[in-house]
Amino acid sequence: MKTILFTFFTIAIIASTGAQTSYTVHDYDDCKTLVAFGNQTKYEAETPFSNPDASDTSNPNVTKFTPLAKNATVSLGLPYSINVAAQSNSDKANISFRYYSPTAGAIDAGSGRLVIKLFNRSTGGAATNAKQIDIINKVGGSWQTITGEFDLDGTSQAVIDAGGYDSILFQLNNANAATTPTNDPVFIDDLALNVNPNLSDVTSDLLANNSWIFNFSPDDINKIYVQSDLVVEEASATPSLEGNDSATVMKITRGDAANPYLKFAIDPIDKTAGGTIKYRIYPECKLGVEMNTRLMLRKDNLGATQQASQTLSLIPNIWNEVEIDIAALAGAEITADNLYNDMLIFFNFGDATPEAVNTIFYLDAFQAPSTAVLSTENTTLETGLHLLGNPVNEDFILSKEANSIKIYTITGKTILSYNSKNTTYNVSSLSHGIYYAEATFDTGKKVFKFIKN
Repeated sequence: MKTILFTFFTIAIIASTGAQTSYTVHDYDDCKTLVAFGNQTKYEAETPFSNPDASDTSNPNVTKFTPLAKNATVSLGLPYSINVAAQSNSDKANISFRYYSPTAGAIDAGSGRLVIKLFNRSTGGAATNAKQIDIINKVGGSWQTITGEFDLDGTSQAVIDAGGYDSILFQLNNANAATTPTNDPVFIDDLALNVNPNLSDVTSDLLANNSWIFNFSPDDINKIYVQSDLVVEEASATPSLEGNDSATVMKITRGDAANPYLKFAIDPIDKTAGGTIKYRIYPECKLGVEMNTRLMLRKDNLGATQQASQTLSLIPNIWNEVEIDIAALAGAEITADNLYNDMLIFFNFGDATPEAVNTIFYLDAFQAPSTAVLSTENTTLETGLHLLGNPVNEDFILSKEANSIKIYTITGKTILSYNSKNTTYNVSSLSHGIYYAEATFDTGKKVFKFIKN
């Protein structure tokens, strides 16, 4: 069975004999910075870093990778997967980037060679799961532009089953066994591929067996959420209709903690059953900030239970679509009953720098397996169930009798709770504002958003 760890926009690369358009994915001065990862005992990464060539005034900031050991590697996670499931021998892909090495290098001399590969993170480090793009003898002391066309024929079945190539690997100082290269840094800039990162379908389609947690087209929030070190504005004007057709979306302004998140209280979901979580996210460009997102499942919000996706690169100023296979999440030991009841989305995970404060993201079209959001779906309840009157004055009135009801603030704090069967619940003690009510029925639950006058 095909398993996709995450696919931002699964793209089949089409063969072309003419010039192809390139789309930049890593260029600090264009506000694009991919997530770097790998064995951090073998390299150091610094972004942004001042361009070592002061005469290159159009590119003042670049990325610096310093090897700490022989044959050190570092990888950049792409904001999409290059799907090669339908490739033929004639299919080609294009890549371009610039590098700067203070010293020259070859396999047996200087700072060693620079080797470039495509690979998929979930398939591990096996050589058969990587696609070598180029081997470069370094030129020292000046920026060098590398462009090339390569075919994807021969991709391993493991990579195909995992959704394709999702990362680019740089071996910074490749050398023979008998040679010890110098640990001179390698500077990288202007990385581009001929893969269009823009969403082609402006309408987010609901996957089979999924339901909306929230979707602003129409305005519909089906689960209670808690904000952690960020500010949420619902029904905010979209930054762009290109790539997502909702006129209003959720706006998130990040705080100053390292890991700010939205936590959605979901119906218990069996992690081992798999399924797909999907959402659209638009990060505003902010120089000095690496744009990324991460998703976790937890039980009762306990960190010791969390199952997490990898930290995923985002391209600023466009709508990105994140797709995550629940069964592929990893972390702590699976809970005894395999069940999780919290779903968390993180924004610029791990970034506690001053530059990250007040970074803005927009969120829409958040969906998950129906078992996670079943309680809020009308299909599980009696027909004709609705709130009578909104805004609410003294009484919260339902069209059908509920078994119980809980009232929450927009930050997720429970402030009223009634464990009695009724259609009418007194909320006169509430101050003016926006609240959520979670009503329980014999056939399920439903969340109502209301305004208290």
